[in-house]
Amino acid sequence: MPSLKKDMVVRNLTKKGFSQDKKRDHLYLTYETIEGKKTAIRTKVSHGSKSDITTGLVSAMARQCQLTTQCFKEFAECKLSQHQYEQILVASGYFSNMNKS
Repeated sequence: MPSLKKDMVVRNLTKKGFSQDKKRDHLYLTYETIEGKKTAIRTKVSHGSKSDITTGLVSAMARQCQLTTQCFKEFAECKLSQHQYEQILVASGYFSNMNKS
């Protein structure tokens, strides 16, 4: 699987409910639902990383976002909507597990 452009990933995740929190060495992206509820879903991008996110890092970001690598790639490329993302989270039981906390 080819790498993804860092700027595209950050821009598209931000459009789909992820808020940015810039720290010293990383940009953290934390997910809020369509209804505005904060979640524990969080991923990060290094400030020092070049323009591409390598395949290994794409896989790590996918796990952090509770997606398969292929679904994350589709999500980051705007082939998967925020609504579809939330449907995947519901189907995987993420939201029911989140509500128990």
